[in-house]
Amino acid sequence: MIPSIFISGTELKKKDSRFNARLRYFNRYLSGFQRGMKFSYGPYWVIQNEFFFNVVGAKYANKKIFDQTRTYAGTGWRFSQKTDLEFGYMLQHVEGMGDRSTNNHILQLTSFFRL
Repeated sequence: MIPSIFISGTELKKKDSRFNARLRYFNRYLSGFQRGMKFSYGPYWVIQNEFFFNVVGAKYANKKIFDQTRTYAGTGWRFSQKTDLEFGYMLQHVEGMGDRSTNNHILQLTSFFRL
């Protein structure tokens, strides 16, 4: 959590100094629709999953080690070795305080430009 900073007269003051850090584990698999060839151009499909774990300051977040997961599946087009355009669906599950949790359903359009 980033502390809130406010101005009091001519001074900057910090309102909150709680800190939370998460570990993020990210897996992604991408494959062209054509088999047996090195993929460098054309249509592809992709699946990925991310897990977030509170490693410091969980008491300031949801008081749990597990924080959230994001599961994604999509399809795209690779225009070149440096450019992709992708469309897919993501399910984001976020653990809240106590027994509360939230599921977000997300349609996502993404462009990738590799340097």
